[in-house]
Parts: sequence; C-alpha cells; structure tokens
Amino acid sequence: MIAVTSNGGSDLSEGGYGGSDELGSEAPPGIPVSAGALIFDRAGRLLILKPTYKSGWTIPGGVMEADGETPWDACRREVLEECGIDVRRGRLACMDFRPPRPGRPGGIRFLFDCGQVSDGALAGVAVQAEEISEFRLAAVADALGLLRKPIRRRVRAAIGGKGLVYLEDGRPVPGVGSLAGDEDQLRGPGAGRAAIPVTVEVLHLEARLGQVLGQLRPGAEPQLVLRHQFLA
Repeated sequence: MIAVTSNGGSDLSEGGYGGSDELGSEAPPGIPVSAGALIFDRAGRLLILKPTYKSGWTIPGGVMEADGETPWDACRREVLEECGIDVRRGRLACMDFRPPRPGRPGGIRFLFDCGQVSDGALAGVAVQAEEISEFRLAAVADALGLLRKPIRRRVRAAIGGKGLVYLEDGRPVPGVGSLAGDEDQLRGPGAGRAAIPVTVEVLHLEARLGQVLGQLRPGAEPQLVLRHQFLA
C-alpha cells in the first residue's frame, strides 16, 4: 500500500509489490487513502455526522496517516477522535476507488461495518467540535437521503451487499463481484471428473466456497484450484 507522505512524496514498504527493482529510479505515485465506519444502534439506526468544513452529512472516518497506520487503525482513530467511540471490531464491507479530478486527488476509500454499539457508548458521544457540528442516529433510508452523494453510494452498496463490495467512483464494476450465475463455467465440461479453476477474492472464503459448491453438478467430484490472499 502506498500512502502519501507529509512532504508530498510517497512511501512504499520494503519488499512489497512494485518494489525498487520494478520501479527503478521513478517515485511511485502517491494515492490518498481514507477509512470510514458504519456504526449502528440496537434499533438499526446509522450514526451520521454533520461536518463544519463542508455541506451535507457524512459518517465517521478520515484520512490514513502515512506513518505506517493501517486502514483499520485509521478507522478506529478517526471514530475515536470525531465522536469518542472506541470501536473494537469491524468487517471490511466496501472498497471504493475514487478517480482523480481537477482539484480533487481521488484515492481509495475503505468502509468498515462496525456493527451495533451499546446504548452507553452512544449516550457518551462527544463530537470533535472543530470538525463536527452535530451527530444523529437515523434510520438507514433517512440517513441515505442526508449523506453526501459519493458517501451515499458507498454506504448503500455496503449495507446491501454480501461480503466485500468493490466499487469504482461509488459504482459496481461489471465482471467484479459474486461468482453466482456463472453456472456454465462452474459445472465443467462433460460428465465425470472436472478440474475447475476458481478465483476466490473475498474475505469470507468459507461462505463463497459454499456458494460455488452449490452450483456444481452432483457427482462431478470437482478439484478446486484456489487463489486467495489472506490479510495479516
């Protein structure tokens, strides 16, 4: 992961993909990264915030620091800073790539579903006054109507999706997502033993395998060739 440094350069971890042997003397591009959180109360209402520095409503979150901070660390830090809640668990629900535009650097947005928090934690919300003017717990439909458009698309996709959702500019990408529906490819040729290459690119590996196996013709005795990267 490349993160933008304080002097406008970038930082690339040693031995990572695209190391110095590949790049030569060229500096890698700096890509801004931010992380946000979906936080709900026991009634299923979503926590939203009204920022002081821009119009509309948003969710807790912010930019990842270029000091080795991870997206999950950034999510936890920003939630604590902005509203005083110490989230301890979360599920990566969405990744959204925002293309750069004039005056806007774009970047990668991580969205974590942090589930329901206790009534006590919500009662103790203390917003960061210089950045947040107020907070609200809103039914999801109402929250979507208040959120800024890019965040609205991301939140809607994350809440309505199954597993990890990948977006570009807040929108699904054709051909990227569930393997459901690719029945012809999954069944394999003819009867008898079939060797079926399957690429698994999601965090919930067991759940996806169950879906894949459910598509197979009984008796095919498949040999699954899996490619999966586990996140440390």
